[in-house]
Amino acid sequence: TSGPGATNLVTGIANAYMDSAPLVAITGQVARPVIGKDAFQETDITGITIPITKHNYLVTDVAELAKTVKEAFHIAQTGRPGPVLIDIPRDVQQEQTDFVYPDKLDLPGYRVVSRGHPAQIKKAAKLINEAEQPVIIAGRGIIISQAYDEFK
Repeated sequence: TSGPGATNLVTGIANAYMDSAPLVAITGQVARPVIGKDAFQETDITGITIPITKHNYLVTDVAELAKTVKEAFHIAQTGRPGPVLIDIPRDVQQEQTDFVYPDKLDLPGYRVVSRGHPAQIKKAAKLINEAEQPVIIAGRGIIISQAYDEFK
C-alpha cells in the first residue's frame, strides 16, 4: 500500500524528530501520472511529514535515486540528527537503473552549523562560573559534537 502504509510511519518519524535520532524512511507512492488526482490509496506523505522531518524527497526520476539516498543519509546524520523521508512512486520503483553511489555530495544551501554564537557562549560561561551550585544537564549533543574534553 502507498498511503495507509506510509501514514503508519508518522508516529515513528515524529519520535525520531523529537529525539534527534537519525532515520531514513522510504515510502511508496502511487504512479507519477496520478499523483494529485485522488488516486486509490494516494497520500501526500511528503506534505504530512514536512513539520517532522529535516528534509523529504519525492523521487520522480529513477536516475536520481542513488544521489537521493546518499543525500538523505547525510542529512539525517549531520548537524542535529533527525528523520528524512524518501517517497518513491510505483512506476519509478518498477524502472531499472545502474545504482551508483556518488562520491561527493552537492547540497547547495545545506550548511551544518557547528559553532555556537560567541557572545551567547561567553554569557553562559559567565553565569556558570558565577553560580554557587551550578547544575548542567548534558545530553546527546556532547556525544555527537565530541565535546567531552570541553565539557569537563
